Amino acid sequence: MANWIVLFLFGVVVPATGLFVLLPRALAALRTGGFTAYGFPATRKNNPLRFWLAVASWLSLTLFSVFIGIFAVVQFFASPAFAQQPQIPQPRYEIACRGQFGPNATHADLVKAYGARNVTFEEVGRAEGEKAKATVIFAKDPARRLEIEWFDEKKRARPSVITVFGENNRWTGPLGIKNGITIQEIEKIAGKPFR
Repeated sequence: MANWIVLFLFGVVVPATGLFVLLPRALAALRTGGFTAYGFPATRKNNPLRFWLAVASWLSLTLFSVFIGIFAVVQFFASPAFAQQPQIPQPRYEIACRGQFGPNATHADLVKAYGARNVTFEEVGRAEGEKAKATVIFAKDPARRLEIEWFDEKKRARPSVITVFGENNRWTGPLGIKNGITIQEIEKIAGKPFR
């Protein structure tokens, strides 16, 4: 509420004072060639210094008040409290034995993590023409497709097998290991060669 009050004062009242009080006063003085302030008249002829200083100050204060108003409005609408919208978490393409892929994970956990439109339960092909039922994440996107089979297929709970196909798939396992990585890269990650 306090932010709205500050916006009203600096975004409305200050510029309005400049535009509807100071600017008309400066324009009237320019049009008539003089003004009276605090009982003392000033014209272009009898007191030009006072006249031009007053007109210049009214015009500069008008510009300043408009600038303050614009600045207040921009600052208000650019503030984190106003501009911040709920962030939709971006899916992480990391497979680890925790979180949504932990030992007690479920199909529902995956739906919560990746969205209902990105998670399906369907029949998938396996080696030698076999078929299996699996939860599939990003089924239509080969670069993000991931299949999870369950120990408890009825409840779709407790992952038993997680399958990632294709060298260009974005999913990675522990330590950044992924499809398409070379033996040399794995040995480098492991810190020693295989025997």
